[in-house]
Amino acid sequence: MHESSSLRDAPVGGLSIAGITRGVTISITFDGNPVAACTGESLSAALCRAEIATCRLTAKAGAPRGYYCGMGVCFECLVEVDGVPGLRACRTTVKPGMRVRTEST
Repeated sequence: MHESSSLRDAPVGGLSIAGITRGVTISITFDGNPVAACTGESLSAALCRAEIATCRLTAKAGAPRGYYCGMGVCFECLVEVDGVPGLRACRTTVKPGMRVRTEST
């Protein structure tokens, strides 16, 4: 990807790059660490941009799992959000102050 079309490092707040307009910057936390997100985007998009690849750990082996299908078909991106376990990051829209934790399933 060319640097000029990278959404990862682009400023936010209504900026349009390659026909995509990003929302206003909000703050969420992942395992207690702050993560910048944009209104209207999925939790998995915000976590990917923050270079967080692991959403959950398998119960038996503790193996890391992350994003696979990105459209809610699989269950690889399960996270705990505001105390509610088993939510798919790709199907969850970010909200200001959202507290997200790695799931152990």
